[in-house]
Amino acid sequence: MKRLFGTSGIRGISNKDLTPLLAMEVGLAAATESENGKVLIAYDTRTSSQMFLHAITAGLLSGGANVEVIGLTTTPALAYLTKILKAKFGIMLTASHNPPEYNGIKLFDNEGIAYNEVRENRIADILHSKNFRFVDWDKIGTSNYIEHEIDRYIEFISNTVDFDKSWQVAIDPGCGASSNIAPAIFEKLNFKFISINSQPSGFFMGRPSEPSKASLTDLSLITKKLGFDAGIAYDGDADRMAIIDEKGNLVSMDKALAAYSSHLIEKEKGCIVVPIDTSMCVDEAVQEKGGKVLRTGIGDVKVAEVIKKNKAIFGGEVSGAWINPKFHLCPDGILSSILFLKAVEEKQRSVSSFISEINTYPILRTKVNCPNKSKQKTMKLVNKMIKKEFPNIKEIQTMDGLRISTESGWLLIRPSGTEPIIRIVSEANNMKTAKEYLEIGEQIVKKASKGKKK
Repeated sequence: MKRLFGTSGIRGISNKDLTPLLAMEVGLAAATESENGKVLIAYDTRTSSQMFLHAITAGLLSGGANVEVIGLTTTPALAYLTKILKAKFGIMLTASHNPPEYNGIKLFDNEGIAYNEVRENRIADILHSKNFRFVDWDKIGTSNYIEHEIDRYIEFISNTVDFDKSWQVAIDPGCGASSNIAPAIFEKLNFKFISINSQPSGFFMGRPSEPSKASLTDLSLITKKLGFDAGIAYDGDADRMAIIDEKGNLVSMDKALAAYSSHLIEKEKGCIVVPIDTSMCVDEAVQEKGGKVLRTGIGDVKVAEVIKKNKAIFGGEVSGAWINPKFHLCPDGILSSILFLKAVEEKQRSVSSFISEINTYPILRTKVNCPNKSKQKTMKLVNKMIKKEFPNIKEIQTMDGLRISTESGWLLIRPSGTEPIIRIVSEANNMKTAKEYLEIGEQIVKKASKGKKK
């Protein structure tokens, strides 16, 4: 049976992989699993959002839940308000950085943390078994709109830090959910800014939803030509951010993550949480300041859980999805960009100078096709074969796939949670070694996927 939840909720092409019928059943299964209560729902700008809003609301109401609709907003805003408004759980309709034809469903608990695998599996089991709980006619839930509550989130983010200088920045919400929210927050911070692609559009007409070097050429040019201190971009639901330095260059998020982590550790000793595929430059930067790096599986919910369990001071992914637990436990692009700029200000540096002391190492990625039903068997063979190829292994980590570390670098082999492929990532002190590791990993996976042990 096809897996319902991936690494970040449910996603699929609208009216193909993800249908109104499925959305309705997810809502009913979620209400059944939680045994009713108040539910918050929000959505991003995608053209299918209204369709899925009504479908999932119908399922929730039929299961006895009471629905409050925040409307168009960001994922971190939905997560924050779920906790503040004391909802039983929250639902965000978004496909984050995916293209416009996609949409998705992501659930958050009453602490504003995305549902973990345990809760997702319970919902999936209810849905697949059709073991729904339909309430009687006089117990059907109610639904109403509470759009004004987004002001709570805007005030919350605006009051996180005080700046000593008036930053000059260019912001690019990418026609996504932060199109109105980000400018409102930057105005309250008294920044001098211009905003491009701030017209909400489910077609993401200004640029693709995912902020990348190719999609941020306009922002880079504006930042450089107008002499701004930085450029900041967000993805479709603003749980991720990307940064352009004052020279118009896209900042490496590995280096940004390392520099920001190092700054936090310098101020407040503790530990940092990152996924298993994060660059070793983060380890170097944190350990140099006396901190500790904890690694976990891929996905913001896994990062959030380890942060909470270990009382870590920060956690983040190189995608720009950063979690600042002092404020809340959902990746928050707008919050993270503000805190990053504050760190740069405290160092009395420019953005480019702030990250300049972080070492750069080559990271290479590839993938091998592997049917979902064969992934487990393939990974078992990979585990048996890997030690023969790497006799100098320093550490083996298996919380998400298999990651082996040596004195020179590391290799990660992990099955995708959303596609019939196995991903391979390598990083090393030099390009030659990184290529060697990647080639070894690719050959091992190809042999293992065919059932060969040698």
